[in-house]
Amino acid sequence: MIKELEVKEEDVNEVKGISLKYQKIKEALSGLEEIMRINFDENDFFYLAGLDNLKALRDNFVDVLSYIFTYYEF
Repeated sequence: MIKELEVKEEDVNEVKGISLKYQKIKEALSGLEEIMRINFDENDFFYLAGLDNLKALRDNFVDVLSYIFTYYEF
């Protein structure tokens, strides 16, 4: 017998809020990348290191959100 999932409105709103916050973080990281692109040559060590760090931040945020959504109970 399959148990039906009950989705509460406040749970859906919380997930939407988390998604919105991630979108804002993603936009901020993109903004930082654009600033770096303006101020550094694309072959510059600091530019490349900065991009690596921004990518690591983005990937870690995705991992954290995946963890939250995996263990989130509706």
